[in-house]
Amino acid sequence: MGRVVSLKNDALIKQVNEQINFASSDEIQATTNDLRQAANDLKRDVLNRLIIDETDPYFLCSEDGYIAHANSAYRVMAMASGGALGVPFEAGGDGRLTMQVQAVVEEVKNTQEPARYTERLKIDGQEKIYSSKYFPVFNEDQAVVGVVGSFREITREIEKMRKSNESSQRLADFARATSDWFWETDRELNFKMLSDRFTAITGRPAALIMGSNLNDLGAFRHNVQGDSPGLAAIPAHKAFRNQLVEILDVDGNLVKFHLSGVPVYNHKTGDFEGYRGAGMDVSQYYEQVAEASEIRETLELALKELTRKNIELDRANLSANAALNAKEEFLASISHELRTPLKAILSFADVLSHEQFGPLPVKYKSTGDSILNAGQYLLGLIEDILDTAIIDTGDVKIDRQAVSLRNIIEQARALSSFKATEAGVKPIDVDLTDDMMVFADERRTIQIFVNLMINAYKFSSSDDRVGIVVRKVSDGAMVAVTVWDTGCGISVQDQAHVFDRFIKTQNNGSIKGANNNGAGLGLHISRELVRLMGGDIKMVSEMGKGSAFTVTLPLVSQE
Repeated sequence: MGRVVSLKNDALIKQVNEQINFASSDEIQATTNDLRQAANDLKRDVLNRLIIDETDPYFLCSEDGYIAHANSAYRVMAMASGGALGVPFEAGGDGRLTMQVQAVVEEVKNTQEPARYTERLKIDGQEKIYSSKYFPVFNEDQAVVGVVGSFREITREIEKMRKSNESSQRLADFARATSDWFWETDRELNFKMLSDRFTAITGRPAALIMGSNLNDLGAFRHNVQGDSPGLAAIPAHKAFRNQLVEILDVDGNLVKFHLSGVPVYNHKTGDFEGYRGAGMDVSQYYEQVAEASEIRETLELALKELTRKNIELDRANLSANAALNAKEEFLASISHELRTPLKAILSFADVLSHEQFGPLPVKYKSTGDSILNAGQYLLGLIEDILDTAIIDTGDVKIDRQAVSLRNIIEQARALSSFKATEAGVKPIDVDLTDDMMVFADERRTIQIFVNLMINAYKFSSSDDRVGIVVRKVSDGAMVAVTVWDTGCGISVQDQAHVFDRFIKTQNNGSIKGANNNGAGLGLHISRELVRLMGGDIKMVSEMGKGSAFTVTLPLVSQE
């Protein structure tokens, strides 16, 4: 069984503790009755002298730590605390305080002074916060005869305070994130508060600014939007934002700030009492704005210059188009004015050459032949020059369709055979067992191969050979036709220029500008035409061993 402690004195406590194991049940009951009686006596004596709010839990204990009295609120709280507090006799407990509470009681007895605590208790499994107060109870002799402990739940108040602190901290964080320093003035606009951050930025002690006027802080300027909101708002006691103020720091450097402020009014009288606001360092921002403005001005100047050049280019294009139109008109005129009489001359020369009006002396017939050859040569030059001009203007008409490669080569061979006769070279023997269909302009393709065959004959002698090789390209989409000869060839340093305009290969393998033997346009025209048809021309040559020109053309898809 537990120890029984008397409310009388320490000697009795010691005596009871020494004899308790030998006491009879009647003696124990008598002792318990004595304790209850003593507690009731203390309760009557103390409660008659205390004024306690019955709505808050409280208890009265003796100087020995037994609960002499507890109101109903405490009894409910004690039973729900799970043993954190002492349970009085009336609630079915042993009337003894817990060790933690007993320690507080001892402190109050020893100091004879009230003690306040904030305690966290689990009530019915939920943590609650209480503000507790313990104070001593004295008898007529000023001796401590008991201690009263009262509890007031402050869980909600603490939670509200915590949330309020969090909100205050959040607002403070927002303010620090959006502003550099804070300020406050009185109704005369004299500073009465200036945060230390102002000193950190400008180097000017905030204490020296205190008492000075807001209007004397620095030079009020137009902000980047071109406004001065503070100049109008401050005299009218209105809120304003982003008023640019320039302030010199201790080193004489100009620091730019955006000031924002709200008026403060007395909530009772409505009288204006001053301003509260914040300042933000925007020096770097204005530097960036200035740089951006400078870049924008540079771009605007560049745009003006570009516009001017575009106008000049448009004018040049108009002039070029006019010149091109004039050129086309000239070419059309040349085509008609030169070809018509030239063809007439060729017809008359042909009549003389073939003696259609009767026999002629040998010299006259020879003269007719010369006229016919010269005219045909001149007509070829005119055709080449006109073709080149048309290619340069981009007005070449290419009529691509599926045509027989064998027919193209045979027609080109027939048209170029006269040159083989002149050179004393055996004409090309064409034998295409397997014909191929190419996607090309038939007339232009024949023109290309005639040019290549005539060149092969021209730069070959009677001891040389001229031939054609036809093969499919590896991917099967193109066919390669190579016209080769064993003539003089072309020097390495001149090979890069053979496709240039007005360049002519000589019989010694060198090249030079066009002379009376030709305009030097055949290869240039051939390459441009074959490229317009989706193909190309490549060349390989070696001095003294001949040349090979390979034309690639797209094959007609089998599908």
